[in-house]
Amino acid sequence: MAFSLNPIPAALGNYDGSLVKTNKAKLMHFILGHQNIHLSITNISPNSTLIIDGMAMLYQLKCVPSTFGELARTLLKQLINTATELNCTRVDFVTDSYPDISIKQGEQSRRSAVGVQLFKITSENQPIPIQWKKFLALGVNKEAIITFLHQIWTSLPAKLYKNIIFFITHQTKCYSINNDAGNLNICDITDLHCDHKEADSRMLLHASHASKTYKNVIIKSCDTDILVIALSLGIKIDSNLYILNDSQHNRNLIKIADIYENLDKSVFEAMIGIHAFTGCDSVSAFKGKGKSSPVKLMMASNEYTKAFINLGESWIVNTDLKLTLEKFVCDLYGYRGCSSINFCRYNWLRLGSLSDTNLPPNQDSLQKYILRANYQAGINRRSLSNFISAPCPSQHGWKISEGILEVDWMSEDPVPPALIGNVHCKCKNNRCFTGSCFCHSSKLHYSELCLCTECAILPDNAD
Repeated sequence: MAFSLNPIPAALGNYDGSLVKTNKAKLMHFILGHQNIHLSITNISPNSTLIIDGMAMLYQLKCVPSTFGELARTLLKQLINTATELNCTRVDFVTDSYPDISIKQGEQSRRSAVGVQLFKITSENQPIPIQWKKFLALGVNKEAIITFLHQIWTSLPAKLYKNIIFFITHQTKCYSINNDAGNLNICDITDLHCDHKEADSRMLLHASHASKTYKNVIIKSCDTDILVIALSLGIKIDSNLYILNDSQHNRNLIKIADIYENLDKSVFEAMIGIHAFTGCDSVSAFKGKGKSSPVKLMMASNEYTKAFINLGESWIVNTDLKLTLEKFVCDLYGYRGCSSINFCRYNWLRLGSLSDTNLPPNQDSLQKYILRANYQAGINRRSLSNFISAPCPSQHGWKISEGILEVDWMSEDPVPPALIGNVHCKCKNNRCFTGSCFCHSSKLHYSELCLCTECAILPDNAD
């Protein structure tokens, strides 16, 4: 069972090449449990700073203004009002950057493939596209609106900022804006120049910077990724660190230090590793395994906990770590004590599991998977550094194809080459178009053994 049996390992990817997803919020619920750690915002004392994921705020707008100029002023007003409510005198508006090569590029391209067009913002009076979320699906459009907000916010009357110092990220740089006796004071904050691509990690960099001056740092986010990074790295931040989960139905304020009291130190140090390994925005999940079961398995073993603490510490994954993670996946699929994932697959098949969706990934595709999880964990572990200096992902479980970064699922053939000619489908329809056709879903050409007579993937019709 050393072969994947499919060009895309069924345990990790879908037939269309997309990643297997999991409910990340289950990890947040597992971490928080039923502990009474939620606070009232009235508990926050003055001398506080508020850090906000700018793009998440744009996505969550309930009423989108009619023009880009109105949007800029509405956002600023909301930010200043929220900061005032939370006793904050500093606001950080942090956003992603969108490079040509990104580990999220494949997923972003897939989302933006339907009817999304490049949109150039030329003036404040320009109408906002009706399909707002489709507009935001394209990275170039996101860059355009961030650039526009930076231009507008650095030219508005100083009185709009009241007594709040406002920080805004723009590509690799960061600027502060504040009301200095009625004059707009704009400074280039070189201490916050960085090479971070994701707001998730960059927000923790800003939290570390703010902690040198402010007693409390509040990160406003409902994203599990932020909670995980904050939990793993918050011990290194001097001030009180809070997560404000301000969703449509709930408003919870969580003090990170309170979570520490209910978890062993090694567990929260391992959280970045286990989260990346069990599915996040850039790394697929294991189909049907969720978040809670792997975390419980990790917490029951010092060996596994140590492995996930080490995941992402180096850009190179050593052999011992690979072997431990392979053993972990065997345990995850019910084979305790087994250290060979291919033997685990063999036993699944021997005991009657005829569907490859129930099988764990083979060793070849698992090794590639470990590289991707290590790469993402490595980025998150370096969140408090200005320059992550991540290597090109093409050597870490991805590949570049026609300028697009794609998942490199495996190195070996999906089946023994001698058997490829014997693979066939049993379709009886005139043409095979859907994923129900094995040949179509596996991207294999028509074989003489196929039962269909006018197949969409006949050599003459194949792309």
